[in-house]
Amino acid sequence: MRTFICAAIMLIAVALSAPFTGSAFAQAGSTGGTLGNTDKSISGEREQPRRSEDHEKRKPASPHASSNCKLASVWANEMANTGSSVWTISADGSASEKGLCNASGHASLAGRTLTIRWHAACNDGVYTVQLNESCTAGSGKAAVVEGLGTGTVYTLTFSRVGD
Repeated sequence: MRTFICAAIMLIAVALSAPFTGSAFAQAGSTGGTLGNTDKSISGEREQPRRSEDHEKRKPASPHASSNCKLASVWANEMANTGSSVWTISADGSASEKGLCNASGHASLAGRTLTIRWHAACNDGVYTVQLNESCTAGSGKAAVVEGLGTGTVYTLTFSRVGD
């Protein structure tokens, strides 16, 4: 099949490159073509092509650009009016908490948003933490989605304490 497609493309290319006899070709402009220079501004001056380094300078910073944003980290968690814990997250996303509920779960990092889906003895929930630009701290919410306290939402702060 691949040989047939290649042969067909070559046959079409040869046919299109062969000179046509008895055919008249219209000049640009007579059938809607373009006359004159097209790389001029309204004032008539030629526009200079933009250099790639100028383009690179104008690119907005990507939320993934920080080398400090990595999934494998140790985080101190302070949950408002509730207590504190330490979350240890591995490169594969496995997460475990020491303190509070001693939960375990799976973490993911999208840009600077850290999400931990956790399970404890009597409930399940989700942490959503928006990290700062250096990915060393952040704030967010912990929501109980199933079990004891379903619907409860806690305000929290995370601070990276190690890798």
